[in-house]
Amino acid sequence: MSMRLKNLRATAHPDGNRIDLSWELPEQFRELGLVVMRREGAFAAATHDGTEIAMGERLTAVSDTGLKAETVYYYSIFIYRHGSPPTYYLDRHNRVAMMSTGPYNMAGQIYDLLPAIYKRYDTQLPVNPPVAMTETDRMHGQLRRLLELPGGQLDQIYSFARALLHLTDLEHVDGRLLPLLAAWIGWNGWLGDLNPIPFK
Repeated sequence: MSMRLKNLRATAHPDGNRIDLSWELPEQFRELGLVVMRREGAFAAATHDGTEIAMGERLTAVSDTGLKAETVYYYSIFIYRHGSPPTYYLDRHNRVAMMSTGPYNMAGQIYDLLPAIYKRYDTQLPVNPPVAMTETDRMHGQLRRLLELPGGQLDQIYSFARALLHLTDLEHVDGRLLPLLAAWIGWNGWLGDLNPIPFK
C-alpha cells in the first residue's frame, strides 16, 4: 500500500519565525497515526532523529513556531500503525523543506515615515475584533493595521534577500539548490536526483 500523502506543502508565515505545513490525508490513512519531525541540515531518517512537532491521527495541518529567521528546516512525516511497538513508514515523498522568514517590522517602519497628520487621525480601533487578532493589532488604528498587509510581505522579501548571502554556504543553503551548486563546479553526481537529501 502506498504511504504517500497528497498535496504536502510548507509555507513561511508572514508574521515570521513560523512555518505552516498542510497536506491531504488519503482515505486509507484514516486509522493510521502520523508523526511530524523537524531537523536542520537534513531530513529526519527516523522518529528519534530530530524534533517532534506533532503526533496523532487524522492530522492535516501543523504550525511550527519559534523558529530562527533565514534558516531552512526539513520536515519528514512518518506514518505508523498502532501496535507494541508501533510500525513506522517513511515515504520519500512525505518530506518537505522551507526557510523560515523573520519579522522585521516593515509595516512599522513605513508607518514611521508617514507625515504626522496621518498618524494623528489614525485612531479608529477595531470594534468587536476577531479572536485571531493579536493584542498589538487591537491597539493600532486602521491605517497601521492596513500597512500590515504589505509589511508582512516585505518582511518575507527582506528575509529571502538576506538568505541570498548564504547561497554558497553548504551549512545553510537549501538542499534543493545543491544540484545547481554542484553543476557550477562540474560535479554531475547530483544531477540525477532532483530532490537530494542534504548532508552535514
